[in-house]
Amino acid sequence: MLRADAPMDLILGEVITLPASDIREYGTDGEDIVDVRADPKDHPTTLAITARKVGTTTLFLVDEEGRVVRRAVRVGTRTYAPTSPQSELATELAELSCVRVARDGSALVILASGCSDTERLQLEERRDDFTARQIELRFVEAAPDAGEPKP
Repeated sequence: MLRADAPMDLILGEVITLPASDIREYGTDGEDIVDVRADPKDHPTTLAITARKVGTTTLFLVDEEGRVVRRAVRVGTRTYAPTSPQSELATELAELSCVRVARDGSALVILASGCSDTERLQLEERRDDFTARQIELRFVEAAPDAGEPKP
């Protein structure tokens, strides 16, 4: 289970995943700073955490034995930015509102949904650069009622 050590630092729009095979319940303090969801399509034992707005919140995890872990989550634009490749890419693409950066296993993926023609063209022009950096670019539809991209 996740330990309650140092805060998790995210950049606005960044998505991270956590293993959740032993997590029975999860949530936040209700500030809407991050969105936490189980990812049942590929990994039913994974939680996806999306940084929605700048601020600090608390992530609550309850394991199968009823133990509770509280972990601070800080979301910033650059202030709290860790120097991971995922964070750097999210910062690089911050001007494009139609993208989010995620991990698929160990690979970085740019998920683009609802892009304007201009944004789509900007991304297509950079596709070779992304490929050279081993970053996959995926254009996805928005899910009908969840507002989240689907492959």
